[in-house]
Amino acid sequence: MNKKLFTVFACLMLMAIIAIPVTAKADWTEFEGMLSFQGGGCDPENEWLSKDFTKVFGRDCHDTYSMVVDDARLEGTLYLTFNFNFKYTGVPPAFFYGPIWGSIVIENEGGTWEGNFNGSRSEEGFNYGFSVLHGTGDYEGMLAHLTFIRENTTDPYGDIMIEGLVK
Repeated sequence: MNKKLFTVFACLMLMAIIAIPVTAKADWTEFEGMLSFQGGGCDPENEWLSKDFTKVFGRDCHDTYSMVVDDARLEGTLYLTFNFNFKYTGVPPAFFYGPIWGSIVIENEGGTWEGNFNGSRSEEGFNYGFSVLHGTGDYEGMLAHLTFIRENTTDPYGDIMIEGLVK
């Protein structure tokens, strides 16, 4: 299964690299920081099990995070709307693994960042995600490329490392 995870991760990385326009490195500013879970989840009517109880699905789930990064243009409140198709393993620490996708909105005093993301939860419980966001307000015409990594396998609501580029 690690080969499958590696293949999915490699494909997602390739998609993220292809999405970055070819420009001079000086045009992009790197940033990094953390996302801290503030609340949310999936309403029971938006979550269901397969008939054989080996998969769990979620649609239109909502989480809110506090985003603290070293670039003030991206710092603020992050709203995540997400979907997932997880396979149930029953094996700790992850219990579930599979693809996660949805949309992101980051709000702060200068404006908003909006876009979609793709990611996955590994059998080991790691979460990975990639996103391209478009700015509005003071950030109109700007792009941000984000990579999310949650390495805490025992806490599905633990802090998430975030890094990326903004232009």
